[in-house]
Amino acid sequence: MSPFAAVLAHPHLAVHIRHVGMSKFLAKYFRQVLITVLLDIRVVPHIKGHINPAFMKECREALKLCKNLMTVACTVPNVLAVLLPSLQEKPRLKDIRVHANLTTLQAQLLAKIKNLTSISIEFASWTVVHCLPSWMESLSNTLNTLVLYVRSLDSDLHILSSTQASDD
Repeated sequence: MSPFAAVLAHPHLAVHIRHVGMSKFLAKYFRQVLITVLLDIRVVPHIKGHINPAFMKECREALKLCKNLMTVACTVPNVLAVLLPSLQEKPRLKDIRVHANLTTLQAQLLAKIKNLTSISIEFASWTVVHCLPSWMESLSNTLNTLVLYVRSLDSDLHILSSTQASDD
């Protein structure tokens, strides 16, 4: 049983979850996944080369129940898109670290997350980079830290430069 399945089996405990992530230790598949204070989604279980759909459903449904969520770290490619709807309407969510290779609609959904104080974006697609100026403007009263890990932003440097504060 995954920790997310445990939360679904005992939904009254979801209010106590503040930080969510996953990491690889010594075991495989569901035994790799733990919910603790400082963990990071780096490994998810796979079946025949695809992310385990049962695991992702449990994860998505459990996150919906976690109303007091403060931190989410998801650095596994192709996982954030599935979790984005579950991350909406989390007023205490302050810190995210995500692998953000997203479509236009997914990037817009990411940009709807408000009140963040710290954002780390890894391998952002051009659609996420394109959303940055308006998203950063909407977070101007709360955001303290923005970290971008990218391979190449050659074609989007003008977008990135518009997110920087002016010295005027």
